[in-house]
Amino acid sequence: MRHSYHWVVPLPEPLPLPSGVLIPGDHIGIAAWEGRGVLSLIPLLATRPHPLMQVNNELFTVAAFLHPELATVDRQSVGGEPDGDYSAVEITAEFDGESASELELSDAFDRGMDMVRAVQRAYYLATQDAVSLIVRETLPTMILFTQSHDTADVTSGVFITHGPGLRASVVPDSLSREQLERLGGILSHLTPGGVFWSYADLRREAQVALWLRGDYRSAVLAAATAAEVYLDTVLLHMLWMEGAAPEAAAAVFNRGQLGSRVRREYAPRLGGQWDLTGSGPIGAWHVKTAALRNRVTHAGYVPSLAEAKLALENVLKLEVYLIDLVCAPQALERYIKTALEMTGTPGIERRGRLNKRFQQLIDSVLPGELDIFHDWAETVTSLRT
Repeated sequence: MRHSYHWVVPLPEPLPLPSGVLIPGDHIGIAAWEGRGVLSLIPLLATRPHPLMQVNNELFTVAAFLHPELATVDRQSVGGEPDGDYSAVEITAEFDGESASELELSDAFDRGMDMVRAVQRAYYLATQDAVSLIVRETLPTMILFTQSHDTADVTSGVFITHGPGLRASVVPDSLSREQLERLGGILSHLTPGGVFWSYADLRREAQVALWLRGDYRSAVLAAATAAEVYLDTVLLHMLWMEGAAPEAAAAVFNRGQLGSRVRREYAPRLGGQWDLTGSGPIGAWHVKTAALRNRVTHAGYVPSLAEAKLALENVLKLEVYLIDLVCAPQALERYIKTALEMTGTPGIERRGRLNKRFQQLIDSVLPGELDIFHDWAETVTSLRT
């Protein structure tokens, strides 16, 4: 028995190929895989209401929540009803024998997406017209899915493409009082200009690239950069706490690359394990994040979802590891201000370190010290080679 499965996939930008012309998978070199199916795709070009009108209507709906008088406005009179071209492709997978399992269907869909990306890349090279590659994370949460069999009529339904897209249609629960307090503390502490702001923003960018854009290469690059920024910022702040002159601090950074600094500078100050090839957080970051970034940067490697996810997870573990070390009693005595910038008083308290002595040190921090650090750090940066 022959089983046919079809997915209609919207494209982010028009792909002006001949509409309705079948492109066999073996013409692209992606049809064969470890499964029973044969793939093909058909470009589609249709007319729909212009995307700008859709945005216009959505904005009116949202604005009417705050301004009820807008609910009576004739939305169609604001801009008319222009039409626009709508590009999509139909991915088809055909199986002989038994019906495809859910795993086989998911695999076939992913291989079909590979085909579409191959066509998009070829279209770019042929025309130099920039085009966004389709990935699951940027598709609608549900797309049209049909199936047919030799002895049955066509049945239609929906195919769930991914999870992150639900964020666009599901409003999260309101923040709790505790979450609002935490948000307020972050806004007053970790804002642009804060010591670890750059790291926090790079970490956010890595997560956006990973979970919302499906851009695994960018996710790895942002995660690896975040880790480097974090390690260097921790060391820089500790040097400031030690009273190092800008020239002396710059000399620390001018002696070799990050790997040599990791081996040389952190253990004497914080203790812990700093073996770049070990199984702990430092080794995991170095092997699974930094080394992967080098493959992406120097060999054009495209990491998998699992690799990109692990790269980011190891950055988060690295962050926690350094906070734990800085919050250890001996280090905290020396680097209390560094700990405050890294995790704040709540983080120190969660680790059971907030005794009378450390509270006195926290209370002794003077206003304006962040500006003093930034001035010092800018001088160090200007001296680094």
